[in-house]
Amino acid sequence: MRWERENRRSKKDGTNKLKTWVKILFFIHLAVYIAVNGFLAFVNFFTWNGYLWFVWPLFSWGIGVMIHGGITLLIIYLCNSSQNGQSN
Repeated sequence: MRWERENRRSKKDGTNKLKTWVKILFFIHLAVYIAVNGFLAFVNFFTWNGYLWFVWPLFSWGIGVMIHGGITLLIIYLCNSSQNGQSN
């Protein structure tokens, strides 16, 4: 009985660590996206030639950030549902 409780606790700790790392990695990705695209926008406006070229990396990389965010939410949802299933 005691071993089962400790095993359940270690699985819960591992799941919490996974959720934490997934969130951290997503927010790092988001911060880099904002910083780099802000810099590209600055360069585009500073060297203005009548064409907004920075929107192309903004939109294309934005698709990747949205996919990463969706996967992050899916992992968190699956971890929460597996924890709820274990407690019953």
